[in-house]
Amino acid sequence: MIPASIPEAEQEALRVCDELCETINAHDPEDHIRALNFPHVRIASGRVTVWETVDELRATYLPIIAQPLETGWHHSTMDQKDVINSAPDKVHVAVQYTRWTEDQQAIATYQALWVVTCVRGHWGVQVRSSFAP
Repeated sequence: MIPASIPEAEQEALRVCDELCETINAHDPEDHIRALNFPHVRIASGRVTVWETVDELRATYLPIIAQPLETGWHHSTMDQKDVINSAPDKVHVAVQYTRWTEDQQAIATYQALWVVTCVRGHWGVQVRSSFAP
């Protein structure tokens, strides 16, 4: 059975997707954390990584926000966000984003699946799966 569309949840999920991209571009780890829910899962680069807590994420993942994952990466744009399914507390979003150099040359475009959840009243990205490094 396909879940019914939940417009309020979908609106929150799409807002959080934009927020996560903005926090990466701003190199703002605390705002980045606020755009996530925990435990947080990232499936990329041939690995499944689970951060159970904010402290685990701070220790192992946040340092890479301060340095590019790809040579010349300056910022990213959110090119597309499509809701696949929604429920009152969970939304699956197919996203496409592009990583750019400072002089606006595209490095790569990636498609991903993000699962955005509402945990104790807080909307955040809880799972990200992509083929990006």
